[in-house]
Amino acid sequence: MSIAYKVADGLHLWYIDSEQELARRNLPARPPIRSFLDQSRPETPVQAQEEEEKQEETESTDISPRTSHTRLKSPLPLPNLDTAIPAVVWPESYKYHISLPDFLFDTKRPSDHFSVEHLEFEPKRTEPKTVYELDWSPKRAEQSNPDGLEFESRFESGNLLSAIQTGLNEYQLQLNPDSSSKGHTQWYFFRIKNTQQQIYQFHITNLMKKDSLYGKGLQPCLFSEALAKTKKIGWHRAGADISYTRNNSEKKKRTYTLSFRIQFPAENDTVYLAHCIPYTYSMLQRKIASIVSNPDNMDRVRHRVLGKSHLGNNLDLISLTKKASDPKQLQERKLIVLTCRIHPGETNSSWMMHGFLDAVLNKSRESDFLLEHFIIKIVPMLNPDGVVIGNYRCNLKGYDLNRKWHIPKQDAHQVIELQHVLEMIQSSTESKDLSFFCDFHGHNRKQGVFVYGCQNTGQHLFKERLFPYLLSKQAPDLFFFKKCQFQIQESKEGTGRITIWRSHKIVNSFTIEASFCGSETGPGIGFQYSHHDLQRMGKKFATTLHQYSLSEWIEESKMDIHHQQLAKKTKKVKKEMFDLFKHNASEIMPDESATSDTTSDDEKLRTETLKVPKRKSIKKSSHKPVPKPTEKIQVEKRESVKERPKRPSSASSSRSSLTVKPVQIMVLPRRESISQPLHMKTVCFEPGEMEVPPTIQMYIRQMHHGMRPTCNHRPAAPFQNGQSQRSKCSECMVLEFAK
Repeated sequence: MSIAYKVADGLHLWYIDSEQELARRNLPARPPIRSFLDQSRPETPVQAQEEEEKQEETESTDISPRTSHTRLKSPLPLPNLDTAIPAVVWPESYKYHISLPDFLFDTKRPSDHFSVEHLEFEPKRTEPKTVYELDWSPKRAEQSNPDGLEFESRFESGNLLSAIQTGLNEYQLQLNPDSSSKGHTQWYFFRIKNTQQQIYQFHITNLMKKDSLYGKGLQPCLFSEALAKTKKIGWHRAGADISYTRNNSEKKKRTYTLSFRIQFPAENDTVYLAHCIPYTYSMLQRKIASIVSNPDNMDRVRHRVLGKSHLGNNLDLISLTKKASDPKQLQERKLIVLTCRIHPGETNSSWMMHGFLDAVLNKSRESDFLLEHFIIKIVPMLNPDGVVIGNYRCNLKGYDLNRKWHIPKQDAHQVIELQHVLEMIQSSTESKDLSFFCDFHGHNRKQGVFVYGCQNTGQHLFKERLFPYLLSKQAPDLFFFKKCQFQIQESKEGTGRITIWRSHKIVNSFTIEASFCGSETGPGIGFQYSHHDLQRMGKKFATTLHQYSLSEWIEESKMDIHHQQLAKKTKKVKKEMFDLFKHNASEIMPDESATSDTTSDDEKLRTETLKVPKRKSIKKSSHKPVPKPTEKIQVEKRESVKERPKRPSSASSSRSSLTVKPVQIMVLPRRESISQPLHMKTVCFEPGEMEVPPTIQMYIRQMHHGMRPTCNHRPAAPFQNGQSQRSKCSECMVLEFAK
């Protein structure tokens, strides 16, 4: 028989199903409440009250004073394994770790804005001394430093590798790289004890982003236990004289240093510093438990575990929809899939998802309407292992999951988290089509909140831009349509939005990005985002989803009077956007000039590589391959390679080592996007002087290794390091390759 044990930690109440689990969590054993097999409640509320009072007497010495006793006296819901908060699973080498206090993540605390531009600091150099080194063995439980600050990062989502004291109040810090990786050092989260009410200077010396918002006003996040107790202030921004500079290092991989000064608010205080307001795996589990155990959500929320991560942590799935009396109603409902936290260090994405869940489950007309017409499937933490161990970008195996959505099945065991999500989407779309997909992220280099879309064409081009435009109207101080981009770059082919867009052929496939800093334009200019702002952004996302559905997905006959009026207002905004779009108005056209340069170097930085089978080499034939053209193409007659006039000496010397060989090419009319069908014609030519109308694009299939571009408008340059290059001529739109 499975027994439930009630456990309280000061703020939260949950159930543990075995004594072994209690021992694993280092929690005191308590008398069992009720068997899971016993589905009967007390006969009367009085009996329930007496039972809870008896239980409370046995627990009075263990429960924190912060626990509400009125909550304990209320009748408790039946114990359920779904409402039990699972323990965090750590790697075997992490023998020692500490727990974070619950008040650190109290979302109701205010987050004040502290703007300090300059702090006077006189450096007093001392002999460098290492005051902290990351060591997960239990032998080094506490690393004390009576003459200065005491650092600690051996807790959930913590990241600090070492701390060296170089002056009286000056420290050099280094971050821990992502697991199975040699880089991705950007996320930090650590604790400091033994503070003095003085000015300190910190240097984080091994950051890897070449550009950062720290040079544009971003400040570190600070939590002070003294401020939380005296003024009830939670996480807030702090720090002055912030600089982000490149290190003068001879290493191939460039690193950068973040320097800032900070004055701690109290003597002998315990503070926490982080790159962004943390959102841990345990926080998510408590959020899920509170949602599932709420009786108001019984008919609209379903929670299940998609699978386990590499460490054994849960990959959760939250399904939101209203119960239907007729199964046909469920089949008619459209499917929406939202994913979050594929990059562990982008905690602002989790705060947006937190706000979205609150908005959809708040029992309003809009939320009821959404859940009556849609099935919303949410994966709130796609990379739980990375979140637990404090990674910034990768999973436990060192892979950037947002570049591996299209990974072959034989290598899926390395990115098992994605495999679970893709299988869920595949099974969900067997009976219904996917209508909307969005992946929640954070951005380190840009201000504001914006989306990345795909390259839809025709009437879908306008439909794709409608949702972001409506979102910009809902949250003008947070979301900026001008910053949105609707392009597909080759380096982003493995992202979720592009993979889902290609495989399911949907219009609305987005990545929403929230800045780590704030807004540089609009009503919110000059302020950095707090977790309250990010939650409000998530709520506006839910409101916009409801607004968009009235315009595009739901028939007017299925709406009541209230929603019909909302639909009319939405259609007015839609018409306004269409008129602006038709006339190419500057306020409606996104800034496509600044492409996203966020790239992932996990293939270079990872210490473990995928074992992909090598392709069999094809023996090159000795004769010249000349395939017959399938259709004649009118091209101006050109001179042969032998009769071509000689180039100047500088150009001829650079081409003396090149041997020209014929190349098979594909000719097709210029298209607006790659999604249009191809009408290909094949022709053979020898690279040389050739004029082609600018309305023709030529896509080259390389027949030999080491080919490189050349045409009559731009002479070829010599090889560089033996590597092949390719480029497009700006005049004739021709790609030509010569070996």
